[in-house]
Amino acid sequence: MGLIRAAISGAKSTMRDQWIDFFVCNSIPEDTLMVKGVKQNSKGINRGSDNVIANGSGIVVSAGQCAIITEQGTVVELVAEPGEFTWEAGGEPSIFHGGLGSGILNSFKTMGRRIARGGETGRDHRVYYVNIKELHGNKFGTAQPIPFRILDPDTGFRISTTVRCNGAYSWKVADPIKFFTNVAANITEDFKVERLAGQMRPEFMAALQPSFGALAQKGLLPDELTLHTLELAEELNKTLQTNGGN
Repeated sequence: MGLIRAAISGAKSTMRDQWIDFFVCNSIPEDTLMVKGVKQNSKGINRGSDNVIANGSGIVVSAGQCAIITEQGTVVELVAEPGEFTWEAGGEPSIFHGGLGSGILNSFKTMGRRIARGGETGRDHRVYYVNIKELHGNKFGTAQPIPFRILDPDTGFRISTTVRCNGAYSWKVADPIKFFTNVAANITEDFKVERLAGQMRPEFMAALQPSFGALAQKGLLPDELTLHTLELAEELNKTLQTNGGN
């Protein structure tokens, strides 16, 4: 099994005119991280079970999307490049990783080599589309003030105060295989950002206090924090990676 890039046939027609059916995904909303592909025929009419990919079916991928094909719940193909692709039963595993970087290759290898089926269709194939655009405008703020202890290195005088902060952060799925395997899995409906935001906001806020503590140990005063946002971001990343792993 494998995917090959489909060539355009004729000046005004594409491979969609020749496919028996194909999978496509409309523009994914900014509040959505993954959706299930919709199977259509050349006239745009939905066709039968979307868990069966016939030999020669098409996969259409738009910019900002990553299409993954699963077999029995395991990722076996990945396309993160815009274009039209044809599914060939019996072909070699393929990965069009686009701008996702070489790290995605390691995730793909961990899925293992698939067992050849002699050109026959697997028992259950599904197509999912992951939103790989950077999603901006996710706001956060400290509901409670965060303790901040000041130490005067000259006098040894200590005083405790508090700080508050608010801002916005962005989302981006850097590894669709890990996202599917560890988080989303075989969804039946759209996977919304809010499903993760409810978990990530508390983790982010919990990481703020030790991160501020690391800056306080350097002798910084509260009014100097705005000059050291890069150091704060670095400390936050260290804490989040330690507590959350991947």
